[in-house]
Amino acid sequence: MARKLFPLLVVLIAGLALALWLVWPNGMTQDEALASLPADFAGDPVKGELLFNTAGCGSCHMNEQASAEKPEGLVGGKGLETPFGTFYPSNITPDPATGIGGWSETQFLNALQRGLRPDGLPYYPAFPYTAYAKASAEDLLHIKAYLDEQEPVEYQVPKHALAFPASIRLGVAAYKKLLVDFSPFEPDPNQTDEWNRGAYLTQALGHCGFCHTPRTPWQTEDASRAFEGAPPLKAGEKAAKKLVDRKPGAIVDALSSDAIDLFAIISEKSAMAHVSRAYDAVSDADKQAIETYILSFAP
Repeated sequence: MARKLFPLLVVLIAGLALALWLVWPNGMTQDEALASLPADFAGDPVKGELLFNTAGCGSCHMNEQASAEKPEGLVGGKGLETPFGTFYPSNITPDPATGIGGWSETQFLNALQRGLRPDGLPYYPAFPYTAYAKASAEDLLHIKAYLDEQEPVEYQVPKHALAFPASIRLGVAAYKKLLVDFSPFEPDPNQTDEWNRGAYLTQALGHCGFCHTPRTPWQTEDASRAFEGAPPLKAGEKAAKKLVDRKPGAIVDALSSDAIDLFAIISEKSAMAHVSRAYDAVSDADKQAIETYILSFAP
C-alpha cells in the first residue's frame, strides 16, 4: 500500500512546492535594490519632478475632483474602468497612514520595479510596473524625492471592484512569475545615443506600449506588434492609435498641450490629454528621441 501511495505523495509535494514558488513574493533585498546606485547618491526632487511628468504618474494618481471628501492632488481614487473591473489608483502623497509616507527606498523600488506592496502582496499590473522595471533605480528614487516633498493628504481610496478571477490577488503573483520580464533596460550598441535614449524613455518611464501595443491572450504586450495600436484599456476610450506609420514630427507634436488646445489633435477628454500636458515639462530632445525610436519600427 505504501508503495502505491509514494508516487502520489511525490506529486502532491511537487505541486505544493510549485504553488508556493508561484505565489512567493519576488521582492529585492535592500542590497539588491540599491546595488546600482553611486555611493553618494541622494534623490533630487527637481530632477524627480521632470521624471514624474515623463513617467505620467499624475495621469492615474491625480484626483482633479476637489472637495472636502476627495482633495485635489495625488490622492488617487479616480476609478479606472477596465474589462476586468474598476481599479482605483493609490494615494501617493507622503501621508503615512493612507499614502507612501515613511516608505523606504527599497520599498519604493520594489513597488515600481517588482510590483510588490510593502506587505508583500502583489500589485495588479494596471499599475505599469512591467515597464518601470526597466527604469533605473536613480531615476525612480529622484521621483520618490519629489513625491516626498508634496503635501501629505490623508485619503483612503476605495478597494478595487474586480470580477472573478481577477479578484484573486495571489493569482497576480503567479502571473508575474510566469509572464513578466523584470530585466533592466539594455541599450543597443548598434544604435545611436538618441535612439537608445528614446528606447529607454518609451519602454521604461513613458511606458507608451502599455496603451499603443496590442496584447497577447495572456494580456501581456505583444512585442512582435509594438506600437501597432490597441483596443482601449479604459472603458469608454477610443482605441489607442497606431504610431509606427506616423509622419516625422507627429509624435513630437502630440507630446505637447498645443496638441489639445491649439490643434485639437488630441481630445481634452482622452487619457492621452494628461500625457500631452505632462510632456510640456519634458525637453524637446527627449521628445525627439522618443519619436526617433518609435519611427524606427517598420509600419
